[in-house]
Amino acid sequence: MVIVVSVGWGLLAGLALLRRVPSLAAAKRLSAMGGHAARRNRQSRRNNIVERVLRDVLARIRSRKADSTIEAQIPMVVELIAVAIGSGCSVIGAVEVVAVWSSPEIAAHFLRVKRAFLMGEPLAVALKQLGRSGTPLGNLGELLSDGAVLGTPLIEPLDRFATESRSALRRQAEARAKVVPVRLLFPLVFLILPAFGLITVVPAIDAGLRGG
Repeated sequence: MVIVVSVGWGLLAGLALLRRVPSLAAAKRLSAMGGHAARRNRQSRRNNIVERVLRDVLARIRSRKADSTIEAQIPMVVELIAVAIGSGCSVIGAVEVVAVWSSPEIAAHFLRVKRAFLMGEPLAVALKQLGRSGTPLGNLGELLSDGAVLGTPLIEPLDRFATESRSALRRQAEARAKVVPVRLLFPLVFLILPAFGLITVVPAIDAGLRGG
């Protein structure tokens, strides 16, 4: 009797274990899927961080390049404005001339000033939004804004501004030219000289060793 009861309890325990096996397997699968999902989320977050950093770096490079392009064209823009004003155009007329005849990078800024003025914004305020303060384009906007408010002649100030812009560009070009020899040191020391040694010295040593 005891044996029968023991066998019965054993069968019941075995059936209970058999019922738990699928649930344990399912739990393991869910745990594995959860771990995989967590790893995938971590990888996705890392990828998003890398993408944001790359986007920021590329945006800064593009912004610097655009600023350099605009700065190089400032003297020509100032001369165009001076010619327009000297021909009898008002300040907003000179803005329209630059928006039509300048490069796309410059024209976009002057078109924004024109649209702001047509929407009812005072011309002096619109001109101050021509560029960031401290930049050549921003300084030009402040000069034109002062002329529009005070009604002072702008030909001489524009001539001085163009001369200062050319001087600044020349100084920047000279500074870049001075940096070129320093930048050439790395390829010269680590690439050109070793290559020259491999071409000239190594064959001579090899020929001497073979002759010896």
